[in-house]
Amino acid sequence: MPEPKNPAGYRIGIVNPITLVGAEVQSILRERSFPLAKTVLLATGQSAGTLTEADGEPAYVIPVSDDELEDLDLVFFCGPAEENREWLLRAEEDNFIAVDLSQPSTVEDGRVAVAGVNLEQVDGGERMLVSPHPVAIPIALILHQIARLARVELCTATVVQPASEFEQVGVEELAA
Repeated sequence: MPEPKNPAGYRIGIVNPITLVGAEVQSILRERSFPLAKTVLLATGQSAGTLTEADGEPAYVIPVSDDELEDLDLVFFCGPAEENREWLLRAEEDNFIAVDLSQPSTVEDGRVAVAGVNLEQVDGGERMLVSPHPVAIPIALILHQIARLARVELCTATVVQPASEFEQVGVEELAA
């Protein structure tokens, strides 16, 4: 990872932090003691203005903007892919690393990154990283191991997704 823009440490942005994925990103960063100076919570939609928590402190979710993005080193994009698209494309110009966690991703030129498969090939010059659907990760890990022994020609998988995959609406429908 390149040096942070700010000498105090990395400034991280989480776009759509109120989503389940956004909350999980915050939790993982906290658990792994990621060396960050500040977390900025940004929104592409109606969650702007929401009061929540970041780094153990109360925080407002503010609308995503060029001014906010240009000060950040690393930005995680959660929530609706279409709403994130225009901001993901700012990574090069605003000089931040974008990690697209939107499902499905709308980024065509991002580098798909899976730890244990190709993460060592990602260099500091990459500006856009795309995380595949969570179901694809264990499949990629298994296929990567099989490919060491023999050529993989075809893989087909059927997956039943949890209700939480459909955010709060899915959870509420399941409860009903």
